[in-house]
Amino acid sequence: MNVSAAVSVLLFAGLLGVSARSVAQDVKPDPRGQDAVLMERIRSELDIPYADNENPRQRLDLYLPRSAKKAGPLPLVVFVHGGAFIFGDRKLDPAPGDPSGIRLMLALVSSGEYAGASIGYRLSTEAKWPAQIHDCKAAIRWLRANAGRFGIDPNRIGVMGTSAGGHLAAMLGTSGGVAALEGDLGRHLDVSSRVTCVVDEYGPTDFLELHGRDNRASDTPAAKLIGGPLPDHVDAARSASPLTYVDAANPPFLIVHGTKDGFVSIKQSELLFAELKKKNVEVDFFPVVDGGHGNFSAPEVPERIKAFFNAHLK
Repeated sequence: MNVSAAVSVLLFAGLLGVSARSVAQDVKPDPRGQDAVLMERIRSELDIPYADNENPRQRLDLYLPRSAKKAGPLPLVVFVHGGAFIFGDRKLDPAPGDPSGIRLMLALVSSGEYAGASIGYRLSTEAKWPAQIHDCKAAIRWLRANAGRFGIDPNRIGVMGTSAGGHLAAMLGTSGGVAALEGDLGRHLDVSSRVTCVVDEYGPTDFLELHGRDNRASDTPAAKLIGGPLPDHVDAARSASPLTYVDAANPPFLIVHGTKDGFVSIKQSELLFAELKKKNVEVDFFPVVDGGHGNFSAPEVPERIKAFFNAHLK
């Protein structure tokens, strides 16, 4: 299968966690393309190794406004890409993007009110769980440790992600302080990996309930992530579930999920919402009526996400 055909199949399958609409809220139409206009307002530091090694997956891209609206350190929004833990990349996709995904993060940066970062992590084809959360936490530690160099406020770090990235964003929010998930990557092991707030967009939250009757399958994304059929790896499945770590110390959450998502059931987000509410964590749940696995056309989605970050980071 050629690359173009493979990409088409993946997009049809909904695995990439990246949809096909462009950000219009903060970028004016331009014949050169919206991405060009967006990036004119941004300066970037690309391919930064956060784990002190040469692995290309363990790198991040940092985005800063060319003209900040206010003096002083900027809050940071970190984007985690989707892809069923099998595919995906931290880079800006060449196709028009999801208005609530990486382009929304970049639009926030272009406004002059935020810094942004997009982080990569090892896929399940390279490493099994908990490598992925070890990577994300190492990236947060690097960003916090180096915040002063880039004019970032280390105490105002929000994270957002789509699909598998939504799962990892939720894990960053619920597992702050869980030593077993910190890993030993990078030079900043004494720095906190906690985040200030979380936007979880249609990410799985309870692996043992994720696939229903298909939980015994060995070829699902979740099974590939943890190393085999979920019922045969219960401890690993629980370890990989954000629901496992919910407690009263979790940061504020915004959960976004399509009511007709055919790949990750909205029940996954309902479970996380209910548990966060039970533990008195500040949480807002936005079901996108008739929405699928991303590809949201409702303008309320990026508006709600921006309002959430404004409330908790600004």
